[in-house]
Amino acid sequence: MRSIFLIVGGPFAAIILAGALLSIDDTANTIHLSTFQDAIIAVALSLGFAIALITISMGVARLRRVAVGGTSDLLVITAKRRFTIPLNVISNVSVSTVTGNTKVHLPGVVLVNGSFVGVPDCQCTNESGVMGLVDVDDMARRPNISDRAWSAALTMRKHLPELAPLAPPSSSLTFESVVSDRVADDKASPSGAVITIRDKDVGVKRRYIRRMSYTLILPFAYALQLQTGSGHEFNVAQYLLGVFGIAAFITLILALTFLLTISELRMGTDWLAIRRTLSRKWIVVRRDDVASITMLSNAKRSRRSVGPTIAIADVTGRKVSIPDAWLTPLAAQQLLVVCGGLPLWQSGVKERVTQKSAPN
Repeated sequence: MRSIFLIVGGPFAAIILAGALLSIDDTANTIHLSTFQDAIIAVALSLGFAIALITISMGVARLRRVAVGGTSDLLVITAKRRFTIPLNVISNVSVSTVTGNTKVHLPGVVLVNGSFVGVPDCQCTNESGVMGLVDVDDMARRPNISDRAWSAALTMRKHLPELAPLAPPSSSLTFESVVSDRVADDKASPSGAVITIRDKDVGVKRRYIRRMSYTLILPFAYALQLQTGSGHEFNVAQYLLGVFGIAAFITLILALTFLLTISELRMGTDWLAIRRTLSRKWIVVRRDDVASITMLSNAKRSRRSVGPTIAIADVTGRKVSIPDAWLTPLAAQQLLVVCGGLPLWQSGVKERVTQKSAPN
């Protein structure tokens, strides 16, 4: 909210300030300006542009910062990707460092299964000299001056008043495995799928397109209203142009949201994958890389209740989101096969999936 206020409110305040300065000695309405008025114009324009640029730059910089927040049972770390991790699966908050040529470190959390979820957006040069995987509660190894990584880690720790029982980090954990995107998007279709669900199997997209067609009726009525209130005779060309312009704008907005919908869901014996509409890329999450299994809350649209979305995320922040309509009994059963044995479920989510796995 502060970033938005700076980006929007800064230029607005700059315009008000410039306008106030230009009102001095009626400078804005004077044709032949004096030297004093020329100076006022120069100061007003300089201050206005400077304030606008500074506030916009500050707002954009704040938007790029890593934000840490949470709920009663979730830790939410927002960076280039959003990490949503249940509190009950976090063992401790640590800063991971590495020796060698890079000498950088980054903050993250150690899960109860021993894996480390790091935030690469917070990595910085290790100037503290503290090496290894360091728990932020280890006062003996905590540096006196907090850099970017340690500041982010300490902020995460404030959101974790009660930690799960301590689990040692995995012996195979390395800095490179934390930073790199180990599971990349793949244009090729993932092979060995046990369950394949397409949009035509659930019918969500057909309902969406039907509602889009209802929405496109609005331009005809709105363009007619514009013609009625224009004060001149009805012009067919202007009416059709108005219909086309309004319809194109609505279609663009609906098309952008349509591209975010799921086109296909596949599940293997140890992986999950989804592909979005008109996209050839697959988002794949493998069981060994899973960091959290969470659920977005139920929502109500009009008078109809919309079911929750199950999100399975890996240690890099990549996630497979399965809306309630796609969580068929077969899909729920296979999800339990793939991830049922992991201790990384948000409270109540596994019970929800188990309930959905029962045949209707």
